[in-house]
Amino acid sequence: IAAADVGLREFHHDVILLAGGNFMTMSRSYRELISEDGKAEIVCSDTIAEISPEGSLVWTWDSFDHLDPERIIEGPDLANYPVLHPDTGEEVRDWTHANALVYREDDQSILLSLRHQNWLILIDHSSGSVLWKLGAQGDFDLSTGEAWFYHQHAPEWQEDGSLLIYDNGINVPDVDLTDWRSRAVQYSVDETLWTATEVWTEGDMDYNSLVAGDADRLPNGNIQVVDGTLPFDADQFFPTQSRIREVDPETGDWMWWLDGPDFQFIYRATATDRLPGESASD
Repeated sequence: IAAADVGLREFHHDVILLAGGNFMTMSRSYRELISEDGKAEIVCSDTIAEISPEGSLVWTWDSFDHLDPERIIEGPDLANYPVLHPDTGEEVRDWTHANALVYREDDQSILLSLRHQNWLILIDHSSGSVLWKLGAQGDFDLSTGEAWFYHQHAPEWQEDGSLLIYDNGINVPDVDLTDWRSRAVQYSVDETLWTATEVWTEGDMDYNSLVAGDADRLPNGNIQVVDGTLPFDADQFFPTQSRIREVDPETGDWMWWLDGPDFQFIYRATATDRLPGESASD
């Protein structure tokens, strides 16, 4: 199924299969917004699309309809890079930059990662309402001395209801870009008291992955981390290479790691107990 088949401009970043057989993915929409001083600007927003196996568009959601487009996270271009308008080819502001979808079956909610808002938002599937926003200036108070994530990737619900996230650590307020640091981090989220707490983090890391990244819980309890874009030179963001590593959350030790090819990046990685081409049957 192509995006044009369901009246959309494109699909991007993520696609998930729902229990009923439909799949859900992301697209984009564009609107002209007028600022208070009367200036017109074309802005890009992220949308969610649910599509049946037969290729029918059965449900949509648009950030423009549920979030405030005046909330702009300022920062250098390398943190909030633009997108190209599909009709004109001109650069326009990428207001939300969604990069991940997670569906929670028990309450039929959708977790959406919005990189350029520094938020994870939870959406009620039936109504489209935003139930909460997790992150800086969101709906939750963070425990004293702990840090929020910034320009994050790859949220993953854990069995205990906490969230594992790859925190790119980009565009952090009052932190010079030379001091940006990436990490995998896990938060407990109390949806009654509206509090969030770091229950695990890698601690003080000495690297920054500007783009991409992933963190997944492995069956043995360890955490597989993807550092998508690691610079060769600590004083520059590019050129880069990538790395996959397995971290013991108890000790912080790296059980193994794999360096990716120079000048390429890894977006995500999935652990498997069999090689491609091997039979999955007994």
